[in-house]
Amino acid sequence: MDLRKYFCVIILQCILNCIYSYNTYSSVKLNSSSLLQVEEINNLDTVFFDFDKSTITGQIIEIPVYIDSDDNIYTLDFSFILDTTKLKYVSLVDYTGHIQHTEFFNPANSKFKFTSNSFEKYPKGSKKVVGVKFLMLTGNVRKSNFTNNLYYLNGDLCSYRIRGNDIIMNGVYAPLEENIIEVRPNPAQDFVILRSTYSGVAEIIDGQGRTIINNIDIVAGHDALIDIRKLINGFYYVIANNGSRILSKKLIINH
Repeated sequence: MDLRKYFCVIILQCILNCIYSYNTYSSVKLNSSSLLQVEEINNLDTVFFDFDKSTITGQIIEIPVYIDSDDNIYTLDFSFILDTTKLKYVSLVDYTGHIQHTEFFNPANSKFKFTSNSFEKYPKGSKKVVGVKFLMLTGNVRKSNFTNNLYYLNGDLCSYRIRGNDIIMNGVYAPLEENIIEVRPNPAQDFVILRSTYSGVAEIIDGQGRTIINNIDIVAGHDALIDIRKLINGFYYVIANNGSRILSKKLIINH
């Protein structure tokens, strides 16, 4: 082949490669911009705390969380300040079966934080994502019990709404089984005995929602003796958790 023709072919190939690379880059850039435009989170994307669909078992209330969005959701994060004179955080339930999540309640400032992500799309609409469980220290739950609310979808700030009545009156009530946890004597003076049909871990909290005694081991069908001589007179709550259910009983201490 003539040397000049060889160099011409090489130069032509380089030009074609540059044109192809530019077109490919432009196409990717355009597609990326379109994708970002579709997935943009705004005030139309909302996370709901749904009082109307809450469930109450004994003194434990579970408030479900829902997502309403026209975008594909892969992360959900939220935080709020909890009124610990009315509610005590207990646990969180994942209803998706595929999200990775962590949650933390800071007793120093009463702030609850939840963060999560998944390679699969989050459920939306009428399908609940998680449920947050609280111990009710009074008979009512109000929207004002949750302040400084921040909610994020796909890492971007979104709108939120606490749906339902200000005071929960229309939740689905699930009666607590009788004799599932026994606290005696009650009122108690120096010692109290816990006995349950389930094995697990218990704690005693005061009327302000503060944990006073924790990590009490409970073996099904056996008595657990607890020394309460250092606790001041008043009413407390015994919370027992076996991993699948949470039980509570009010305890009165009167020395």
